[in-house]
Amino acid sequence: MYDCRMRASSLLFRWVFLIAALSIGGWVAFAQAANEHDSVLHALSLSYGPSIDKRHPRFRIAPDHFLVPTFSSDGVLILISIEPRKDHDPTRAFGMSKMEFDSVLATLSSIKPLQGAAEDNGFRERSSWRTHKRVVYGNAYLETAELMGEGDPAPIESAKIYYIRRVTGVPKIGADEKPDGSGNRLVCFDGAHYIASESVFVKLWSNPKERQTVDLAGPTDESCSSD
Repeated sequence: MYDCRMRASSLLFRWVFLIAALSIGGWVAFAQAANEHDSVLHALSLSYGPSIDKRHPRFRIAPDHFLVPTFSSDGVLILISIEPRKDHDPTRAFGMSKMEFDSVLATLSSIKPLQGAAEDNGFRERSSWRTHKRVVYGNAYLETAELMGEGDPAPIESAKIYYIRRVTGVPKIGADEKPDGSGNRLVCFDGAHYIASESVFVKLWSNPKERQTVDLAGPTDESCSSD
């Protein structure tokens, strides 16, 4: 009887310890995310001055360009947008020189590392007088819109940094979508478009319509239906 009580007490203690550990782990994860939100905003303020919008963080990084950070609901930095001011003359293009842009990129990488050397994945898309490009880092995808006919190297009109993070959801992959070795690509995941590496896409493609946890970047501005 004594041994049974001891085993029961030991089992109860283990369960209490496990629940406590999980609770502490969850709180630590939450605190780390919250700290990232605060630390990123603090670092951006030190680098570029206070946000010009108290409700929605927005930092002036050049006379005609602003930097806008976006955080997930749990406080993780998922996107940084570099964009021209919205009140500019639409007939005039505003671009940052390559040197200016590289300086901003270095500052941002010191705040949240991009990790690894940039790898050009060959993505090119032209619209109007812009060329859209994407390069891959260890921790992020960088998409830029460069102004054509404005010199060499071309000035940067806008840019987005999509940080890679762990996401849980359900993929939507069409019957005609298959791994083709083309590198990273957009995937519809839990109702939003994300950027996935080739290996991650293969994993999603192998288990379509099943809830999965994978490393993705985004979501991007392009929406999709999960139906």
